Amino acid sequence: MHDILGEVVSLHGETWRVPMTGVPAQVDAEDGVAFAIAAHGGRRHRMRVPSGTKLESTQQVIDDYLARHHRDAHQVVCAIEMHGRFTDVVLRTVAPPQHHGETLGEIIDDEIRFAFPTWTGTMVGFRFPDTSEGETIPGLHLHGIADDRQSGGHLRSMVVDNVTTYLWIDELHPVHDDDPDGDIDHADPVDFDRYEGPIDDPSDPQ
Repeated sequence: MHDILGEVVSLHGETWRVPMTGVPAQVDAEDGVAFAIAAHGGRRHRMRVPSGTKLESTQQVIDDYLARHHRDAHQVVCAIEMHGRFTDVVLRTVAPPQHHGETLGEIIDDEIRFAFPTWTGTMVGFRFPDTSEGETIPGLHLHGIADDRQSGGHLRSMVVDNVTTYLWIDELHPVHDDDPDGDIDHADPVDFDRYEGPIDDPSDPQ
């Protein structure tokens, strides 16, 4: 893990790394990172995360939504974007390795945390199901970037105040009928004989 230079946040085609200062620095396509996952496309869902929801409960809110809408919810990987106001936010970043061969676990043991009583910005990440064989970490994984671009990092804790939440889910997952608590951007039925990737939606501002 010799090339870790802080946590990474990517949003709408722009990417930042969060160094030890906690202030994000924008990077370009030529900059390398140790590891990152990003996504593009998919069917967009808008869902409600109630005010007062803590990070520990956010995954259950998302899982409940997926169970209402998808017949194979236990297999769904979804990208997540939450934008708005949060309270009791703790973000973390990591310092570069102190010696050759230092493991990721050792690096995280020395993580640097930043606390914010109130915070406005965007949390992005993924919800992974517990079905892989170690390729991914199951559960909810979010990184944040503040609206003023003065703070960011891996999310350790938060409480939702007032946010808008979107999920992006591959069109291959079969959906139930609409639930009144959600809003799905419908795409045409997938032709499995011709399917080559996510179906772009021209009306999607992403």
